[in-house]
Amino acid sequence: MTLPTARQLEQRAEELRVVAGQMHTPLARLALANLALSYERLARHAARREADEQNAPADQDRKQTG
Repeated sequence: MTLPTARQLEQRAEELRVVAGQMHTPLARLALANLALSYERLARHAARREADEQNAPADQDRKQTG
């Protein structure tokens, strides 16, 4: 299973914000806005994961040579 990228999660959050703005009932707007916030949090975690994955090979090289 492929994990979504931070950018993909950010795009989903933006899409949810747009749809939330189109909702007529406050409860629906609130629910979608909360989902957008959750996607933003997931995007931040994914960005950290991606950064860790990019840094991992360099860390491994240092451990092997050190």
